Amino acid sequence: MRLVGRFIVLASLLAASAAAADDGACIGQMKAVVSSSPYFSQEMVAQPSERQGQLTFRHKDDTRVIASFETKASPPIAGLSRSAYVGRLKDYADAYVAKVKDAGRWGESSVFPYEPMAWRTVEETAIPSVGDALVGHMEMRLSAQCTMITDFISPSSLTLRSRWSAMTGAVSDMRTTAAAQTTAEEWAPEDTNPVGVQALAAGFAVPLAVAVFVYLLLSHLIRFETPAFPVRAVIGGSALASLSALAFQSGAFTENVASGRFIDTLLLLLLSAGTAVAGSVLGHRAGTFAIVCSTVAGVSIAISASFGWTPAPSLNLVFGAAMAISGVAAGYLWVLFDNGFFNNVKRG
Repeated sequence: MRLVGRFIVLASLLAASAAAADDGACIGQMKAVVSSSPYFSQEMVAQPSERQGQLTFRHKDDTRVIASFETKASPPIAGLSRSAYVGRLKDYADAYVAKVKDAGRWGESSVFPYEPMAWRTVEETAIPSVGDALVGHMEMRLSAQCTMITDFISPSSLTLRSRWSAMTGAVSDMRTTAAAQTTAEEWAPEDTNPVGVQALAAGFAVPLAVAVFVYLLLSHLIRFETPAFPVRAVIGGSALASLSALAFQSGAFTENVASGRFIDTLLLLLLSAGTAVAGSVLGHRAGTFAIVCSTVAGVSIAISASFGWTPAPSLNLVFGAAMAISGVAAGYLWVLFDNGFFNNVKRG
């Protein structure tokens, strides 16, 4: 037990040492970024800071103009694409500014989507030691372990607006000088799935229009008789494939229905399943529409899966192919029955 306890203590010491090393490296990155700014070396004067690892500056001509810098661990990005992460930054910044405006104060937000990624908010508020003030906050991601935080304050006065503009410009310019301190990170692939109206139009409405057109064309060219049992069985197989695809991916469809992702795949599977069930028990019109919908929906789903636009691309390639093959097979078998092929086989 003593040996186990020693190992636990040793592991804790190593973890604490690694965290301290990360903090030290992050603070070093922050200091390098701040020291690269001519504005903060020429117009601002360093002040004692309240917290360890924090840098504080006051304007040389007005102590009410203040800027402070500190660091924190960066939020994880596992599984996030660049645009998804930027979207989170924007949502957070916009939500904060919305609260400011709800309180009857002025505020605005900005997001910088390229390295070093950052978000910034600016608001007007009252501070006891300053009075009416403009307050800015910016967080800039330097690496997976390090985010640099900048807070800056200036009196909200038209006569001092030039000082505020100079300071905010210097803070924004730090993103340029911080590029040398930024460590590239690996992002998840971008989600190119069509969503909402785009998915409904291109992913569902177009295949549905094609299916209706092909059905009307076949109705003028071929007069099918009532489908025989083997034909109904194949159409039923298409329904089984569609329903199986829905069952296997029900979780993904449920999770994404609010955002409109995969809505086209969901509707195509429902269309194929519904028409196939009807076609397997009703007359020739329902059967004809079923085999057309199964084929068109299967091809459409397989194409979407090849682009990664379905919940499980590999699975949908299989299901899409099965649906298309079932539709074609049912149509071919139906033609054989209507032309008496199997009667000739029996007589032979």
